[in-house]
Amino acid sequence: MSKLLHKILILLSVFALFSFAVAQQAQFADLYVDAENHPEPAIAAQQVAAEWGLPVHLFIPDVMIAEPLAVENGRLLYGVITNFLHPLRDGRVLAWEALSSMYDLDAARIRYGDGRIVNGHIGQPIATRPRSAAGDSLLMILNSTDDNVMLFDYATGDLVDVAFIPGGGNLSTPIQAQLSPRGTITVSDQIQDLVQEYDTSGVYIGPYAPAGGVNNAILNNVRGHQYRPDGTLLACNSDASNVDAIAAFDTAGVFLGNFIANNAGGLDSPWDILFRSSGDVLVSTSVSDALHRYDINGNYLDDFVTGINFARQMVEMPNGNIAVANFSGTGTTGIQIYDSAGNFLTLLDAVTGNRGLWLLGNGNFITTNGAGVHEVDPNTNTLVRTQASGTAMQHIGLYVPQTGGGVPGNPPSNVTATGGSSSVQLTWDAPIDGVELLYDDNTGEGNLSIGATAEGDLAVRFTPNVYPSTLLSIKVWFSATADPAAMTSGNYTVWDGTSAGPGTSLATGSHPINRGGFETVDVSSAGVTINSDDFFISYNEPNGEALFITWDTDGVQRPLLGECALDRLPWQTLGNTGIAGFDNNLMIRAIVQEGSGPNARIVELGSDGSRHTLPMSDLKSLFRQFNAQGGAAGYPREPTSWTAASRS
Repeated sequence: MSKLLHKILILLSVFALFSFAVAQQAQFADLYVDAENHPEPAIAAQQVAAEWGLPVHLFIPDVMIAEPLAVENGRLLYGVITNFLHPLRDGRVLAWEALSSMYDLDAARIRYGDGRIVNGHIGQPIATRPRSAAGDSLLMILNSTDDNVMLFDYATGDLVDVAFIPGGGNLSTPIQAQLSPRGTITVSDQIQDLVQEYDTSGVYIGPYAPAGGVNNAILNNVRGHQYRPDGTLLACNSDASNVDAIAAFDTAGVFLGNFIANNAGGLDSPWDILFRSSGDVLVSTSVSDALHRYDINGNYLDDFVTGINFARQMVEMPNGNIAVANFSGTGTTGIQIYDSAGNFLTLLDAVTGNRGLWLLGNGNFITTNGAGVHEVDPNTNTLVRTQASGTAMQHIGLYVPQTGGGVPGNPPSNVTATGGSSSVQLTWDAPIDGVELLYDDNTGEGNLSIGATAEGDLAVRFTPNVYPSTLLSIKVWFSATADPAAMTSGNYTVWDGTSAGPGTSLATGSHPINRGGFETVDVSSAGVTINSDDFFISYNEPNGEALFITWDTDGVQRPLLGECALDRLPWQTLGNTGIAGFDNNLMIRAIVQEGSGPNARIVELGSDGSRHTLPMSDLKSLFRQFNAQGGAAGYPREPTSWTAASRS
């Protein structure tokens, strides 16, 4: 073969590979953008993957993210993101056979349609500090891969809670979370065609709008939502008979009609609503390529910006400028900045494929795309960091935990009702604000594991102040860590016993570990009642894995270590085990119902044996959680029992 012919063949091969790569990227971009506006085909592809026993999500850190995007000619096609800062660049569309052969799936976190997760520790976002105190400003960011709500610090952008509202089957492609005027969290969901409602502990309350549940004549393909100053809920709606409108609902979720009429001013595929300080309203769109401007009553005024391609979330900056997360478009995707008159100022494209954004207290932007949450310096147009990676993130909403000594709406205690022929006489005692006497300062000073070559249990002893006491929940703090040995599932045991140590196992169970702060684990279905002496809560650590359970330097030193496989240690205090002279306190707590009948009360037991009456917000959370599961033995199931459950 001549050298010239050889070179020609090489060039043809390179050109063929280049052409194939370009075609792959174009096909991926088309499917990816189409799924943004209309996710139904991608959801259907995920259902096919589940039926075939194939993954619905794969993530290899710094390498790729893959999810089913379409089914063509009987083949399941995965969209593969390989550039996490710029998802629309270098993407691929691969059948499962090609995907599984191209990548090392042993290095991937894999989720299946039935909820199974393989290698759950790989690339899992980790909270970098505990939950904030009341009054601190937080940002709620929607995770549409895991269908949950994450919390980030408003000032710094630090990840605070990986599952503020956990995925539980009630969300499917959630877009935006907002703090409602009545103190709950509302979440607009693109696939569920609803605005859902949760309390501020993450417990599901139910559908909020439309009242009564799904009504596709009102909402279908819902995007962002917002509240008017009078408390009216406004939701961006794209499809169904109420196409391309901003629907309005009263405080009970009843449909009031459209705040912005169908296609008013050319409105086509709305995504976000922004009430400006100047008194007008902006609506972003993905099809009409404009930021439409309306008056405070929803009447069309003009187009604030035209020629913008696929605008998502908008924020008003302190100087009146408008920042827009622009999802797609050559040379336009990124964070676009406009002045208060709609004149273009600059494009920040250190991160593209943008969906949500917010201006942090430190002056940087926090922004989301289909690969995670990122922080961008607007002065240098550079990436500061990526706070969470491997999941598709959506819009951002502000959440300020409640301040003050009480919780609005606390019910009174000792309510009695006397029925008459035409009225009911009610008497009650004044509402009680719960007082929590903490044994620690709510921050851990370190963490503990048994060791890489041993296994056993780490436990805390509890002494009820009243008998009987029924265990309702466990509160435990696992430290945030990037250690690959860190366990992703916690296996607990509840024991009876005395001050000498645990005795008989009363209940066992497991739960996913959420690191970086206290998490509450419902154990009410076990029906554990303590009639005398002490009880213990332990967590097991297998050989080769690590709990990293948080400890605190305050309180009474009462932690215990369980039997170790290495040297068969009996139960004993940690200070006697020789583990680095450990004399601190494991951060495990118990929530119990003390007593029974009308004199019952719910309290929290710290590991120093102290009793803390729970705040009413926590009582309501427990009530909704347990009532949804059919109630617990000895636990009140009817709202009329509220006063008995909450007396102190």
